[in-house]
Amino acid sequence: MKLAKALKRFTAMLFVAILAFNLCGISASAAEKRLSVPAYNQAKSKWCWAAAGQAIVNYKKGTSHYQCTIYKEGKKYSACTTDEDGSIYTQFTNIFTFAKFSSTGTVVFSPTSWSTTVGQINLNRPILARIGWKSYNSGHFAVISGYNDGLTDYVYWTDIGLSGSTTRKSTYSAFKDNSEWTWTTSRYAMY
Repeated sequence: MKLAKALKRFTAMLFVAILAFNLCGISASAAEKRLSVPAYNQAKSKWCWAAAGQAIVNYKKGTSHYQCTIYKEGKKYSACTTDEDGSIYTQFTNIFTFAKFSSTGTVVFSPTSWSTTVGQINLNRPILARIGWKSYNSGHFAVISGYNDGLTDYVYWTDIGLSGSTTRKSTYSAFKDNSEWTWTTSRYAMY
């Protein structure tokens, strides 16, 4: 009898607490942040890296450089006549040094952790992601520019292309690994 009475009292108190919590407007909502990183089309078929560098330099420094200039600085060439892949290490170090970044970033040969991803975006620092295609031995660069950490963690990223660059939203786990690609390398902490 005492147990039933105590259980009723506990249930009533719990109901009042939940009602008060909801009436006060307190909610456990997801955090979301998106950076206004510009999206550029790649000028040549293998220049996704140059478009990614162009976007990050423009976002961080507020300066707009022609993609050819970014390409020449990245490759240390005097002309833009070739169509070559770029390295997440060498070309981006050259680009960010040219743009006078205080830090050209940290390269890791893996995806950034979720906490690093959120932390970098909260510091207004986009993340450079190199994805490796599963169907053939090649890769692609994308710029991660936001997150949403609701019940499912999402990243916002720019899919750079020749005929159009699109900002997409993917779950963090699907961006890391899916049927088309694996996120192989990251560069972060560029400022």
